[in-house]
Amino acid sequence: MPDDPEKDEQSNPGKDREEDGPQEPAELPPPPDPKRLDNIEFAVKELWTQSPLVVTVADGPITSAYGPAELIGKLAERIAALIRDVAGTPTMLYGIAPGNSMTMFFGDPQPSGRQEQLEFEVTLDAAKRVADLVEADENNFVARAIGIGAPMSRYDDLAQLVQSEGFNLQWKPRAQPPRVLTPKRAGEQHVRLQAPPETNDWEQEVNGILYRVIAEPGEEKGTAGIRRFKWSPAPVGVSRGKVIASADREMLDRALDQGLFGHAVKAVLRIRKGVLGMTIDPDYIDLEWVSIEPGPGEDSGLGRPIEDLLDDLEEDDG
Repeated sequence: MPDDPEKDEQSNPGKDREEDGPQEPAELPPPPDPKRLDNIEFAVKELWTQSPLVVTVADGPITSAYGPAELIGKLAERIAALIRDVAGTPTMLYGIAPGNSMTMFFGDPQPSGRQEQLEFEVTLDAAKRVADLVEADENNFVARAIGIGAPMSRYDDLAQLVQSEGFNLQWKPRAQPPRVLTPKRAGEQHVRLQAPPETNDWEQEVNGILYRVIAEPGEEKGTAGIRRFKWSPAPVGVSRGKVIASADREMLDRALDQGLFGHAVKAVLRIRKGVLGMTIDPDYIDLEWVSIEPGPGEDSGLGRPIEDLLDDLEEDDG
């Protein structure tokens, strides 16, 4: 049976190429243009000198040639969150440059013209405030942290990352000397930020229905929730009718044993509020139940104006 030329061609797709001889190698891209390399070098130098904030990380998992992508991402995220909370507006990442370390450049959103600058650079201002924290001694650190306030929680996140990953972080606002946050200093600052704040403490009675009791196995503390009666005053820091606070596990077990869940209770709440000017978080409030006992019902008349009670008595007499 004669061979089928078409079939033979399909079964040997490389036959024609073999007959044509070896293929020419793919054309290489042109060599780099020195002018373009100069432009790149100029752009990097401009970032070093003009960026409102330059952050360099080295050592630990950061090598001279690269850094773990996930770690660099976490670092950029924490720096951006810190600047945003201190400045009150988002910051921008201009770029990342390798070297003997990894360097990130941050600044404000750029106007339409490249050479234009905003009248007030919020990233630079925030970077300077943070720089005062990095190498501060303990006393100055606390005073400056109180001045910054609630955004210090973001600084604490950054310090924990530096400590846990074991790298050095250099923080340099434009036209200022660099400050270095070492893992050791970061750990010490984290411990200081986690210390209990100075507070004013007082106790308040809360009347209502015990509707929530949560205590995980093996834990010494849990939480309890009381739905306040309308006549029971709201504690400081509580805007709704429900009050949720921590409580000792033993107290919670006792309340359940007494069958108080779902019933009216009289509880004593300890309130701890941060001292203004002495606490990093000016809105700091801690709530803890001191006691939970059987209490009067919502229709007991407690907390009602005396005029209403007298009216009720007159109606009964009538």
